[in-house]
Amino acid sequence: MGNGRTRTKSWRMLVSMVVALMMVAAACGDDDSGGEDGENFVLTLRHSWLPDDLYLPYAMAKAQGYYADEGITLVDQNGNGGATAALLVGNGDVMVGTGEASHVINARSQGVPIVSVMQQIQGQPAGVIAFKDSGINAWTDLVGRSVGGTAASSSSLAFEVSLQLQGVDPSDVEFVSLSPGANFAALQEGDVDAAITFLGNIASLPYRDDLVILPFGDAGFESPSTSVFVKESFLERNPDIVEGFVRATLKGLRDTVADPQAAAEAMASQYALINVDDIVGRWNLNQQFVVTGFTDSNGLGYHNSGSWQFLVDTLVENDQLDEAVDIEDAFTNSVVEDIPRDQR
Repeated sequence: MGNGRTRTKSWRMLVSMVVALMMVAAACGDDDSGGEDGENFVLTLRHSWLPDDLYLPYAMAKAQGYYADEGITLVDQNGNGGATAALLVGNGDVMVGTGEASHVINARSQGVPIVSVMQQIQGQPAGVIAFKDSGINAWTDLVGRSVGGTAASSSSLAFEVSLQLQGVDPSDVEFVSLSPGANFAALQEGDVDAAITFLGNIASLPYRDDLVILPFGDAGFESPSTSVFVKESFLERNPDIVEGFVRATLKGLRDTVADPQAAAEAMASQYALINVDDIVGRWNLNQQFVVTGFTDSNGLGYHNSGSWQFLVDTLVENDQLDEAVDIEDAFTNSVVEDIPRDQR
């Protein structure tokens, strides 16, 4: 059977290495003064990954001229992980970054002064998938079965905690460690009974309709996902720029929710090799984690203090943090609160 503690330690070792680099980098640079492009402020944004559906609100905001309306020229960069984005923002090499809320918390725990100013995705858009004929229809059905995932991924911790929340001992489930991206082949070939994945990834699978999906959120794993963060000093020096960027991005997010097809077409005009249908399919799977009952009450972009506290407590309880981080330091709702609800 799988060893949950080993998976936890693997993830913690990876995080420790990254945040150690953050501390060194943060001491070496603090260039967050910005540049000028004519009359506009040149703002650099580091995405957490390569172009996918997470880019849609930014592409839509660019296409609609929302950043230009705020006096901002947005220069965005493809990413290779939210932890790297956090490092670059903490070092002042880029002004804004995107990544998981856990990246912000881990950075804060190591003294890296970044703060989330906008919640892009409220819930974890990930879970476990299995074929309908597998007999797996609930979390308790995973007992005695094999589940493929990547040990060092944050999703493996979410999987372990979700099992516990559903009253399942993780040691009663066989965790099969796979390289990133190998889970679909392993599932299709019958090497595992189920697989852990970000749900958007199944949009283009030819056997998508044959799958049972068990989202982590449905198991009670109420953790926030993608956040937009800046360095504290940048926010202090440029509050109007940060507010303008967030306002423009939220307009783009609102428009993407209203018309994903138009947003995907806007994105395809800005990035090469974008498959519009695939991006729309991914977005349609993930929008349930963007627009929630919480955003119905508080508006898009607002941070849920309850879910952030849940994440901190989970990280501490599973030895990911030595001590709790004050969530009031990790995020601020002050920027979003200054933006009228009809603009978000």
